[in-house]
Amino acid sequence: MKKLHLLALLIWQLNLLSQTYIKPIRVGDHFRDFKAETIDGNSINVSDSIKNKIAIIHFWSPWCHASRNNGRKIMIPVYEKYKQNGLVIISIANVKDTIAFIKALNEDKIPWLNLVDINNKNNVWNIYGIIAWDGADGGGGGYLIDEKGYIIAYANSAKKLNKILSKKYNIK
Repeated sequence: MKKLHLLALLIWQLNLLSQTYIKPIRVGDHFRDFKAETIDGNSINVSDSIKNKIAIIHFWSPWCHASRNNGRKIMIPVYEKYKQNGLVIISIANVKDTIAFIKALNEDKIPWLNLVDINNKNNVWNIYGIIAWDGADGGGGGYLIDEKGYIIAYANSAKKLNKILSKKYNIK
């Protein structure tokens, strides 16, 4: 019985890996387009929102303090500094339901477009290599994308983002 249980577990894990494996995305790659919904249920195609713009795609979860701090302490100041130059930030949250999502948005006062992927329905986190097991893991991350749609940096440091964006926008 124990061998049968182990065999079933192994088959399940192999099946999960075969369904979710996607080549990791790296700096220099073209961003991977996806659709997700607003809290109102409107479907948004990210490429339509960032076409010909410098953008950050920010992944977060309402329960993850690290990804929320990233939004508050890195993304908001960077956004406030460069939004008049055209910087676009789109956040995507992987959640089990929208209650915690709405609460976190209100608490953190996120001023840009926020999308939600309930239970990773659209596979967005896997597309970007951020593993999300049933919406319970995958603390977040982000990518800085240039006007042509190429990933030019990981969006994990205000200092790095300011350095790149000041050059892109010709700000001294």
